[in-house]
Amino acid sequence: MPPERRRGRYKGNSNLTEAQKGAIVTLRKHNKYDFPTIAGLLELSQSTPQKVFKSLHQAAAGDSEREPTLLELLGAVTTPKPPGRPPLVQNGTTLSAQIRASIIQFGTYDIEDAVSHVLHAAGLTLDRKTIIKIAHNHRDATNNFSIVKRVRPKKPELDDDDLADRERYCTWIIYKFDHVYPKIVFVCYDETPKRIGGRNTKGGKQYVWMPKGRDANSVPCPYRPPAFTLMICAATSSDTTVSYLRPCIVWSLEDNDTHEETLKRIQEANTKAKEAVRVKRSRATVAGTQEERALQELNNNIRQNNTQVIAANKAANKKGGSLRKGTQRLKTVEQFFPEEEFVYKSGKGMNGIWYAERILKDHVFPYYCAVRDHNPDSEVYLVQDNVYLHTLGLRYCAPEIEELKIKFAPQSTNSPDLHPIEVCFGRLEGFLWDYEVTGSSKKAKADAEEFIRSVWQEDETMRQYMAEHLHPQYFYNTAQACKQAKYQNNFKA
Repeated sequence: MPPERRRGRYKGNSNLTEAQKGAIVTLRKHNKYDFPTIAGLLELSQSTPQKVFKSLHQAAAGDSEREPTLLELLGAVTTPKPPGRPPLVQNGTTLSAQIRASIIQFGTYDIEDAVSHVLHAAGLTLDRKTIIKIAHNHRDATNNFSIVKRVRPKKPELDDDDLADRERYCTWIIYKFDHVYPKIVFVCYDETPKRIGGRNTKGGKQYVWMPKGRDANSVPCPYRPPAFTLMICAATSSDTTVSYLRPCIVWSLEDNDTHEETLKRIQEANTKAKEAVRVKRSRATVAGTQEERALQELNNNIRQNNTQVIAANKAANKKGGSLRKGTQRLKTVEQFFPEEEFVYKSGKGMNGIWYAERILKDHVFPYYCAVRDHNPDSEVYLVQDNVYLHTLGLRYCAPEIEELKIKFAPQSTNSPDLHPIEVCFGRLEGFLWDYEVTGSSKKAKADAEEFIRSVWQEDETMRQYMAEHLHPQYFYNTAQACKQAKYQNNFKA
C-alpha cells in the first residue's frame, strides 16, 4: 500500500515502515527484481524503491567500497534514533531522592508546591508532568517504590501501636508467602455502600471540553443525585476456580417474620455458647488439656511481668503498697472463659448479630469451607477488617468457628490498603457507573441487586480482575511498601 501521508511535503523514504524497507532490500538484493517491479509489488511510487535502496546501501557500506551483504543491508533498515537531551533530574541522584522525599512529606499539598523549595534550592524549574514522572518512575534507597496519587480514606493517623501491629501483619504475610506459597488461599469479606443511579456522585470539580473563549457557566453540568444506596455484603477468594458462587448479599431492614426467626436463632446461639463456655471451664480444671495449658501460659506471663514491675519499683525506691503498682492479678477460669449474653436490637444500620447470623453463618462460612475443600493441601485464611461489627460477629460465632476450624488472618487495624477486596469493590464501582436506573421503586432496587450479584458472581471480566488482584503477591508487594513506610513513620492509613 502507498506510504501514509503525514504533514507537509511527501518525504518518501521517511514515511516507509521498516517492513517495507526490508522488502525492498530483499526483493532487490536476493530476488534480483528491478525497481519498477518492486514499486508495483509494494504499491509505491516508481522512484521510491531506488531511493530507499541507495540510501540503505550507503549506510551499510560506509566508507568501504565493497558490496554490502544482504544482512548488512537489512541491519541498516533499523536506524537508531539520535540521543535526545538528557533529563534535568537523573534517576538515582540525590536531587531525585530529595524531590521524591518531599512529595511524600508534603503529600497533602499540590505536587508542584510540595517540591518547590527543593527545586528553588537546586536552581531548577520543572513542569508538573516532569515531577509526576519522577514520582512514578524514579527509585531511591529510601523510597524504592512508585509514588502515586490516591484518595485518602478518612482514617486516623497510625500511632506506634498501630504501626507495630501493621508490621507484624506484614511480616506474617511475607513469611507465609515465602514458606507456604503457592499452597495458600485468602478468602476476603467486607461490606460497602454503593450509590446507584445519578451522576456527579463522586464529588469534586466537574470538567468539560468546550470552545476556547466561551464562558464555562454557559455549559452547565446538571446534577442528578443517586436514586438510592445499597449496602453490599460480599466475599471473594484468590481461588477463582471454585464452583461455589461468591457470596453477594444486599442488606435491608428485616420484616416481622424474618425478625422473629432471627430472634429464635439468637436464643439458640446463646444457649449453645453458654454450653461451650461451661465445657471449656470444666476442661480448664483438668491438667494437660488445651484449655488448662492456655490458662497457665497466660498466668505465667502475668507472673513474669509482675516480677519485672516490682523490680523496677524497687529500683525507684518505692515501698509498701507502691511496690505492686502496675502489676496484674492472675486470671481465674471464669475470667479466662467469660460468658456473654448477645442481644439483638434492630435499628437503622446493620447490626453485628444480624451480620453474624445472616452473613457469616449463612454465606461466608459455607463459602470458606467450599474453598478449603477445593484446596485440601493449602492453608486457607479468612480476611476481614477489625470494625466492631466484625469483632462482635466473631465473638458471637465462636462455637461455629471452633467447630469448622476456620483460620483468620491477623488483619491489622486501620489498614484498608492491605485488604484486597477493596480493589474488587473499586472494580464493581466501574460497572455501576454506567448502570442506568429509572427510579427508586422496589423493582428498580431488585433489578440493581440482581445486576450487582451477577457481576460479582458470574461476569468473566470481573472474574479475571479478581484473579489478577487477589493474588498473594499483592499482599507481599504491599507488605514490603508498608514496612518501608513504617520505618519512615509518616504513613497514614
